[in-house]
Amino acid sequence: MDKIRLRHQLNIKLSKLSSSDKFKRDARIVHNLQQLRGLQNAKIVAAYCPRSNEIDIRPLFNWLHQRRAQIALPLQPYNTIRFSPLSSTNFPISTYKKPLVISETTVTFSHIDVILVPLVGFDQHRNRLGRGMGYYDRLIKTCGPKVLCIGVGYELQKVAEIPTEPHDEQLDLIVTEDGVTKKPTLPL
Repeated sequence: MDKIRLRHQLNIKLSKLSSSDKFKRDARIVHNLQQLRGLQNAKIVAAYCPRSNEIDIRPLFNWLHQRRAQIALPLQPYNTIRFSPLSSTNFPISTYKKPLVISETTVTFSHIDVILVPLVGFDQHRNRLGRGMGYYDRLIKTCGPKVLCIGVGYELQKVAEIPTEPHDEQLDLIVTEDGVTKKPTLPL
């Protein structure tokens, strides 16, 4: 199956999640993320603000802030790869109501410890299907192997195989409500 068709099918599945089911799954995913040593020790975490049916990781921002980690969010336009620190005036973050304010400065890629990547789909080999613009593939390639790349998704987004192309980048971990799929050589 091609990426366009697969992306469409997975988006239909995601749209069928009730808001209460989504909220419960999101909370379990955030809990599973908090168990990861790499995230517990991170100083700078490149994250995302969720769109429509993506996992809402904003409750994780408060936890990271309490651990003195800096959260960086992508700047628009998305065709360029730039992240800016989340302003400390946003804490505590109200999960659904308060808009997030980012600063004018950008984060140097060599300082990023962890990248949290939203998923449309994924497979057991940690291949991901995104929105189709290659933003995170370019980011992962730019940051290099020292950065821990964590995909964030629901189990229902897991498929037998994601079609890959030469520019596609594999993730180190994928965290769902049911647990973690990781690179075999990577400690948790």
